[in-house]
Amino acid sequence: DVAGVLRTPNDTLAVEYIRAIREAMPQAALLAVPRMGAPHDAPPAALTGQEAFASASQLRALLLAGRSDEAFRYIPEPAQDTLRRELRLGRAPATLAALDVAVLAQLRRMTPEDFARLPDVSEGLENRLYTAVRRATSLDALYAFAKAKRYTHARIRRLVLAAFLGLTREDVERPVPYLRVLGHNERGREMLRRAKETARLPVILRGKEAFSLDKAAADVYIMECRAADLYALAFPAKQACGLEQTAQVVAL
Repeated sequence: DVAGVLRTPNDTLAVEYIRAIREAMPQAALLAVPRMGAPHDAPPAALTGQEAFASASQLRALLLAGRSDEAFRYIPEPAQDTLRRELRLGRAPATLAALDVAVLAQLRRMTPEDFARLPDVSEGLENRLYTAVRRATSLDALYAFAKAKRYTHARIRRLVLAAFLGLTREDVERPVPYLRVLGHNERGREMLRRAKETARLPVILRGKEAFSLDKAAADVYIMECRAADLYALAFPAKQACGLEQTAQVVAL
């Protein structure tokens, strides 16, 4: 039942992963792991306190409502200290709702031609987006105006974020210029030593190392910095620019 496989968002995502892996690494062995607990985007009201697992959407909703004690019931202990620190520093929970006006301001400056250059825009979707942006006074309204049977809610949200971040079709079609390490443990450090000699792409620990590679790598890192600077405005306590430049590799 092909339609049944594509009925839920996580199954659809899994199919896309499988397709990409088959193209990039046809020899790779795949293992399907069923999702347990709340389904993707399950509403907070569905939580009864008896579930073993909550969805990320439910956890974010609890945190935004100031119900962090309830959220911690569903978060593994090793992650709780990190989350408590981020809550204390005003860096969690980040929410796109904090950027409503900023996103709409950026999108209202765009023309249908600008929307046509976004990743995954086809079949006149640029005109639908342009019209929806002219009508919407909030992101939720924008999603509702632009959504259709042919254009899913998730696809519209991705396009809105791409527009806000200034990403184009050409940007996402570029070859990957480097592998960036975000964190490692002792075994990971050993793998990194081997990767320096065997990896097909340059391996970097700090983003600024991209500037020592080539222009393509530098351009990607600049896009990463821009995204991080905009993301910093989604925190409860707004952050200055430069988070990407000061981020440290996590050692476990």
